Amino acid sequence: MPSRLAKSDAIRCRAIASELEVVKLGGELALDIVLPELQTLLAVDAMLAYSPALLTNGWEFSRYHSVRFENGTKVKTVAAEFLAHAPFRYSWYDALHPEPSQRNVVIAPLDLFPRDEVQACAIYNQWLKPTGLHRHEQLRVLVCEGEEMLAWVGAFHSERFEPRQFRILAALVPSLRQRLDVERRLGCTADMRRSIAPLLDQLGAPAFVLGDSGRIYHANQSGLALLETQRSDVHISLQCARKGSPSALAFTIVPLTDRGMRKTWLATLSSSSTARQTTAAIVRAVQRWKLTKRQHQTLERIVDGYTNAMIAADFRITERAVELHVTNIFNRAGVDNRATLVSRVFLG
Repeated sequence: MPSRLAKSDAIRCRAIASELEVVKLGGELALDIVLPELQTLLAVDAMLAYSPALLTNGWEFSRYHSVRFENGTKVKTVAAEFLAHAPFRYSWYDALHPEPSQRNVVIAPLDLFPRDEVQACAIYNQWLKPTGLHRHEQLRVLVCEGEEMLAWVGAFHSERFEPRQFRILAALVPSLRQRLDVERRLGCTADMRRSIAPLLDQLGAPAFVLGDSGRIYHANQSGLALLETQRSDVHISLQCARKGSPSALAFTIVPLTDRGMRKTWLATLSSSSTARQTTAAIVRAVQRWKLTKRQHQTLERIVDGYTNAMIAADFRITERAVELHVTNIFNRAGVDNRATLVSRVFLG
């Protein structure tokens, strides 16, 4: 527990952390128990925790917990309506894989951007303003495990936040992250995440694991890039593929019922639909980043899902040499991992 916490705050934070460590299968989710305690400890007007789930044509809540909102039902209803038609990037961060500077960091987001910029954005006008939350200050943290966002957890208050409140929420982030990750792993998609997701990440073609309602349980980087640039086409083409009808994008749909996942589907864009797009995107990236011939060849294999060992075997060079090529590509692209690199290739 950070030494800057007052002794009484540290004791109460440890008690909350202990509650988060206890998992009762089939019982009440820990956040439903802990959020009221956290709201009291922070002495704020209201608390909210939610996780956005990506759909082919919008977003929905995969979890939603709130405490002490005067118009709680309206807040949730308006939020759900906004998310249902929200753009791929609906806030000041990537809701699936937040930027490193935003992960597990407690901030007051309304202090980071000019007020006129905030007041012009969709989430302000379609969620915060209709519910009166635009009159409140926010204190929030994007709780993440690795690159993946597990939940938005934050407070709303009529007054500006004090350093003590920042410290308290920051002290509880590790426990929140651990508990949310456990609940995610206990969910119905746990088997898929362990087995299918790594395979999808090795594919060069866009691929999705979908629920029957259009919920995206997992997408590889090529899939996310396609969704961000051609969301409407992806949504319509997936519906057509389920019906066996022709469409602009040729998806192959395979049911995953044999893995015990009810009404779950694997959708993969056929190679004939992606080869030309992928080649063109790589060529543009090579020109934009001024890559050498060998770096160009390395980038092609990274996009195809090759590991460093596979690239080394293909080029008949050492893995250390491959690591140098990959590092140079990262530096020129301004990224620090393969997932972001692949996304930059397709998104420009």
